Amino acid sequence: MLNINAEVTRDFRDYVAATPPSSYHMTIYGCADPQRRAAHLWPTGTSLDTPMTEITQTLLDRLRTQRFTYPTPIRMRVDTAETKGLTIIPLLPADPAERATLYQLRHDIARATGLMTPNLDTFRFHITFGYAFRPMPDDVAQTFQAACQQWRNRLAARCAYIDLPAPLYCRFTDMFAFEPLLTLPRKI
Repeated sequence: MLNINAEVTRDFRDYVAATPPSSYHMTIYGCADPQRRAAHLWPTGTSLDTPMTEITQTLLDRLRTQRFTYPTPIRMRVDTAETKGLTIIPLLPADPAERATLYQLRHDIARATGLMTPNLDTFRFHITFGYAFRPMPDDVAQTFQAACQQWRNRLAARCAYIDLPAPLYCRFTDMFAFEPLLTLPRKI
């Protein structure tokens, strides 16, 4: 990932802002987004005009009182067959049991938070290595797409699995810095 970061910064900095390594993460569940305030995307029992600081605390309180089942570590692998989402490393759970557990975890978080987003079973696991901020000319886009596939293949060849720690509930204003608020309580 550090090599990818260096290559994005060196070769594509005019179009893509590389994600700092300190913010590399895999989203299991997105929770509340202040940019997308809608009844089906907002915690049940809260008003759509509730300040984000209150929503963050409400979700923290709801998560803190639950216990969740998840593997430790969470074991993922790079999906080299996926070609969509050019600034991501698409991930797959290591095996069918891990997949079932992670998707069940999403549903359990949704129930605990009262946030029943419609993409629980379709939101793609991934690590984001950058954010496009300017359209690329066709020749640069082709070079970038080829580089993305090389990065995915190289990462997959170097590590069969990516082991991730226990899930955290975080607060953040942008995708460049995350403040952990809670390690999800785990069922024993």
